[in-house]
Amino acid sequence: EQTRTFSSPGEQKLELNILSQFLPDKVLKSKLRGEFRNIVHVFLAFQEFDNDQELHDFSDFVLEKVREFDGFVEGLRFDDKGGHWLILFGFPNSHENDIERAVHFIYSINHLYMDQIKGSMTFGSTFTGLIGSQIRSAYG
Repeated sequence: EQTRTFSSPGEQKLELNILSQFLPDKVLKSKLRGEFRNIVHVFLAFQEFDNDQELHDFSDFVLEKVREFDGFVEGLRFDDKGGHWLILFGFPNSHENDIERAVHFIYSINHLYMDQIKGSMTFGSTFTGLIGSQIRSAYG
């Protein structure tokens, strides 16, 4: 079991074995704490499903496609308009064809769930790394 710790200035140290459940190894091993990158942001909105199993199957499918196209789940949120995924391409792993990967990702989801989702994409230079404060922070 790993006992190395991970911290940023002013933050509490956390054991890598805990953080490894939430962050990719590449992020944990990196010396960089932030940088600007060209990122494709994919926004995927979906309406309510008829039952929990359908939502579970949809989420499994989305996560499978995220792995297949080497994306990164920045977040999953629910509000009065339904659920929203934010998926990044180009972070933490970047490829020459991140835009193409993102398009194929959306197409593969749309192919099966065309009536239940809405998707959009943006591309641009974005700060990536540790974001937040001592009280609440995220990596993205």
